[in-house]
Amino acid sequence: MTPRSAREWLDLVLDPGWTLLFDDVVSGDPLEFPGYAEQLRAAREKTGCSESVLVAEGVLAGQRMIAIAFEFGFLGGSMGVAAGERICRAFEHAAATGVPVVAMTATGGARMQEGMLALSQMPATLIAREKLVAERAPFFCYLRNPTTGGVFASFASSADLLWAEPHATIGFAGPRVAESMTGEPLPEASHTAETALAHGLIDEIVPVADLRKRVSEFLGPVSYGIAGAGHSIEEAQPSTAADAWTEVTLARDAKRPTGADYLPGGTILGRGGPDASILVCVADDWLEHGRPIFIAQNRFSGTGRTHPGGYRRVRRAIGFAARFRRPIVTLIDTPGADPSAGSEADGIAREISATFEALLTAPVPTVAVCVGEGGSGGALALAACDVFLISEHGTFSVIAPEGAASILRRDDLETVANELRLTAHELKALGLADHVVAEPEGGAHADPHRAISKVHGAIMAALQELHLRPEQADVEEVLPPPDIPSARRFERWRVYR
Repeated sequence: MTPRSAREWLDLVLDPGWTLLFDDVVSGDPLEFPGYAEQLRAAREKTGCSESVLVAEGVLAGQRMIAIAFEFGFLGGSMGVAAGERICRAFEHAAATGVPVVAMTATGGARMQEGMLALSQMPATLIAREKLVAERAPFFCYLRNPTTGGVFASFASSADLLWAEPHATIGFAGPRVAESMTGEPLPEASHTAETALAHGLIDEIVPVADLRKRVSEFLGPVSYGIAGAGHSIEEAQPSTAADAWTEVTLARDAKRPTGADYLPGGTILGRGGPDASILVCVADDWLEHGRPIFIAQNRFSGTGRTHPGGYRRVRRAIGFAARFRRPIVTLIDTPGADPSAGSEADGIAREISATFEALLTAPVPTVAVCVGEGGSGGALALAACDVFLISEHGTFSVIAPEGAASILRRDDLETVANELRLTAHELKALGLADHVVAEPEGGAHADPHRAISKVHGAIMAALQELHLRPEQADVEEVLPPPDIPSARRFERWRVYR
């Protein structure tokens, strides 16, 4: 059953025995707005709450945390001066004690009866939120139905994980206000959680019944150290039988698992841009490997080419990993970046450049795996890591053989493919790839489950190598090693000899 009151929402996420904080911070009538004092009195009597926001300190699955719950029955959950002050103090208290915050919003936005003083809570709450960022404590926000206006456009959208209730109304302006301002009817699906997810504005739609479990899963332990030391990379041996064009066709095989198929289960990071060719998740079950952030390309989504919004999603994931000191794993499989006029207008070259920069400078261990086709700079932007692995029948090229043949006005694709030196073993011989990961006999599509297992084992071995140093052999690291980014991350690309 969906909670109705703010207290019921606090009961949903916190263990019994939580304590209200800042309940003495209450609204006055700073503008002496006609009828407002009576509205406040009636709202308090109706809801039993002294304000539209309740802040509580409690425990969830053994983890102390601060919870913020909006009471929509109190003047539509509007954020006035007192409500904003409670939120500010909640962030500051959490930062001072180093605990996470979860907010459950239901609001029409800033409180009109308090004018600009209410609107000023937008920057005020964000300033306080930054104190939590500095402490690297997580902030979850669950957008209930409805969440609009100044709350959605301020601290709520700054959450590390932004989830929404199914079918919730979400938007900057509420639907009725938007229609009155524009004079036009809204599309049927506008201002919904589902549309927000499709456009990369939220991370995930989470059923109410799963909220407590999902917060608890993300807050699980993180460790670095020797627990995964038994993993090794199964190195593929070079073969003289295969030619480059055969490898290209194998890398593109429609039955071959793509990057998204290698994703482990975990918390989804869906924000950043409307591009289904990029999927991101936190590997919640990879505890001994620091619960890495996985960034995967999906060549079977549309054309398989990454759009500008996809690269924005990648960079948000990199920033998330840096904030919470999580390793990054990229899974590459794409014919390249999208070259359409729309992507050009949206700055595809700028987005690729910014993605290179973000990954090259990420202050955490990074591992890239080309599991299929690596198409030019659009794929290479995800390969600029400490360790670069490539599957046995993967390929990586400056341009597809078809494109090269067209430029050269040739029709001998097989010869052109050979001349591009794009196979896995050739990339290793050129000093670009560190290891070639063996595939099952016949290729990854012959036994996808085994292929995925081999790649996961190679990733674990690579992460272990990055985390462990001889003097650390008997200890478990809490933080990534000090020599990250590694010299290899930078030197790999300086190929002049």
